[in-house]
Amino acid sequence: MDPFILMACKGMPVRSQPAKVPQIGIIPRYATSDSEMKWFLVPGFNAFHIINAWEDDHGNIVIIAPNASNMENYFYNMDKSHFFLEKLRINMKTGEIERAVLSERSLEMGSINPINAGKKSRYVYMAVGEHISKRLGW
Repeated sequence: MDPFILMACKGMPVRSQPAKVPQIGIIPRYATSDSEMKWFLVPGFNAFHIINAWEDDHGNIVIIAPNASNMENYFYNMDKSHFFLEKLRINMKTGEIERAVLSERSLEMGSINPINAGKKSRYVYMAVGEHISKRLGW
């Protein structure tokens, strides 16, 4: 993040580092410090907004989130960016990660009924981003 770029309106304040592998950090519910966080490598998972996450009956963590197909497009060519709605299931014991595409439509900015936050939910409300309008200043 470069706040000077943001203040000067000279482009995107966030940069992509394609050589790095994205990670997800999960901290136990009753952790006493962030040293208890477990990190999982998730190649190609570029989520900006996690819609919901919960622990299933087997102790796995399930995450629902839009995944940007190409980070470089997101930062420099929005017209070519695309999001897939994905479901990740992380086995906390083995570290194995299962991924499933729930929708191939370009969906972002999802939300759920706040009553269901942290619980398995049935519905998500999302914006369709099939055409992104041009923005001035970037």
